[in-house]
Amino acid sequence: MKCNKSILCFLTLIASFQVASAQAAKVAIIDFFPFGYADSTGNPTGMFVDMLKVIQQKVGIPLQPVLLPVPRAIRAVSSGQLDMLISYKDPIMVPNVDFVGNVGCLSSLLVPSHDVNINRLEDLSGKKVGFITGGYFHKRFSEGYGIIPMQVPSNESMMRMLIRNRVDVIVINSAVLNAYLNDQNTWIKLVTDWKNKIGNSVILESMETHLSISKKSPYQGIAKKFTAAINEAYVQGKFSDIYTKYGAGSSSCNKN
Repeated sequence: MKCNKSILCFLTLIASFQVASAQAAKVAIIDFFPFGYADSTGNPTGMFVDMLKVIQQKVGIPLQPVLLPVPRAIRAVSSGQLDMLISYKDPIMVPNVDFVGNVGCLSSLLVPSHDVNINRLEDLSGKKVGFITGGYFHKRFSEGYGIIPMQVPSNESMMRMLIRNRVDVIVINSAVLNAYLNDQNTWIKLVTDWKNKIGNSVILESMETHLSISKKSPYQGIAKKFTAAINEAYVQGKFSDIYTKYGAGSSSCNKN
């Protein structure tokens, strides 16, 4: 007796759901404030962790955040070692995944020293530019425009380098810069007048931020369930509330 294709698809979906829901999905969280960081007890917290809690509540599947530096987070999900990631919707930066739901919008910013004038990418020629190793700018722009590349492991390192005039420009996420400007990360001590030492930021690009699922993850079979949950939470303003909580600015690309 031949099985009807629609029935086979349904049974496959049920099997995928049973396998996926048997254990917590492991979600790579980029380890820098305000996206992800360890609290005083060592547990992951931050913007993206809060978003996972919203998604988890709606899909009914436990989501386990795993804090990792940017390059390791991307490699882990692209290779299938971990199931999911929250990042820019950028297949160049994050290959071998499916982007399943928009949790907001973030901008990549060019932030110069107070005495450096820039208005566009071409203005970076001949300048020392700080950026996160393995991140968005590194993969998409660092080999062009005649820059002098200065790879760094953290946003804190970049900020200190900019303030001390060790670099001319840094590339930093809008949520990260806003967190500094709004004094959200109080444990990081910068010189008192540091805000006077940086110039006006220039938006390099504004991009949707998505939850993605590794193409090798068993959760691929229920990707539509995640999409529906994320869309519902987005319409309800759940993610916008999280942006506001962390002083990260607008969650809409239209407002960046």
